[in-house]
Amino acid sequence: CSVNPFKPGWQAEVERCKSNGAIGIKINPQWQEGTLSSEAVEALALQCAAKDLLIMTHIDHPYKSSGASPAHFCELLSKCPDTKFIAAILVQLLNELPSMLNSINETIISV
Repeated sequence: CSVNPFKPGWQAEVERCKSNGAIGIKINPQWQEGTLSSEAVEALALQCAAKDLLIMTHIDHPYKSSGASPAHFCELLSKCPDTKFIAAILVQLLNELPSMLNSINETIISV
């Protein structure tokens, strides 16, 4: 299921997805005209954590000015430590991500 947290009514869509058996929500702020570190995505992440839904999102390269950059993702992780995330396309960034994660307190990543 894909949910756009930047559009009105996204909360009802999360409920609909959960009631139909979804285990997660897909977002892509680049396509949805927002950032991973926005209040809208934070609200979605908190609702997903409360409903035991994971969030799958794409992560852009760190050199791109993007709403889905690793910096925005790390900021979201620090705000929503109880939310489960799948960071797609992250394998391209594994060499650079550890230094970014060092700035986040009490974040645990298991592979």
